[in-house]
Amino acid sequence: MRYVARPTPLDPGSAPSRSSIGGHPFLPADAPWPVCPESGKPMVLFFQLDVPEGTGVAVRPGSHLLVFMSPAVNEIDTFERAKNGAPLPDGFWRARLPHFKVMLFGPEVELVAHPDEDAYLVPQRLDFAPEAEPDDPFLFIGGEPRWYQDAEAHPGFGFLCQLSENYPFARKAEAPVQPDTFSKKAYCLFLGNAAYFFAREAPRDPEDVWIALQN
Repeated sequence: MRYVARPTPLDPGSAPSRSSIGGHPFLPADAPWPVCPESGKPMVLFFQLDVPEGTGVAVRPGSHLLVFMSPAVNEIDTFERAKNGAPLPDGFWRARLPHFKVMLFGPEVELVAHPDEDAYLVPQRLDFAPEAEPDDPFLFIGGEPRWYQDAEAHPGFGFLCQLSENYPFARKAEAPVQPDTFSKKAYCLFLGNAAYFFAREAPRDPEDVWIALQN
């Protein structure tokens, strides 16, 4: 069953949401806000989510996914760490380009809302509801991925969620315009490619998440 995200604007001063675009990231208390090593700027919190009950994904319900990327370096990684269908090498995430960070924490990890709010994106709460065949979801958890090209897979990794192609993340009025994007009013993630996130039932590291990009 797919669980589809529906964004709702957050009122100023409202409580932080664990499933959101922008807003306050939920991280371990000792974890710093990720910083782009190339620009020295705090990364953009594109989205975060709690995995709901009933999705059927391998990841345990209550696990928390966060997706950050630099506001100044708008490039993609090839993510080609192994041939399609072959096992991924141990520690594959260490070879990623450093201008983005994807983290998945299990439900047993205590997370707290960071005191700072993301400076770039209009904060929106994400509510997830089951839909058997949603028409055009921008983000969904579970079910089968909607591949733009040939399906991709690696042993031990199950489908978690998909971000659709060219989704415009609304920019705060005071935030700088993102470089190399399709809109001066919005940011895009991974140059607007559709992003597919896969994970193990028990990740070996918070960054032990495989990502495929297609368009």
